[in-house]
Amino acid sequence: MSSTTTNGSLDGAAVPRRRRVGRYALLALRVLLAVEFAGAGLAAAGLAVLMTGAFLTHATVLDGAPVIEAVFLAGALVVAVARRADIRRLRGGGGTR
Repeated sequence: MSSTTTNGSLDGAAVPRRRRVGRYALLALRVLLAVEFAGAGLAAAGLAVLMTGAFLTHATVLDGAPVIEAVFLAGALVVAVARRADIRRLRGGGGTR
């Protein structure tokens, strides 16, 4: 005795098409994420300026050591310095690595 089951919603041609659509959707998501993170990395100079203000405010106005602000400021400065050629290129100044 054998039993055969059929699934009316999944025929042979639909499965490869679904996989293809899924691959394109995944590719689009990857590209969007790459653009977002590239933009965030080039924004490190602005973040460094913002964190400098936060550091100075915490050090002069608020009580306590501005350790968190110093850590984030250092991280933003490291990214900004490492990507300085890209920042110059975006501003129209050329620059090479």
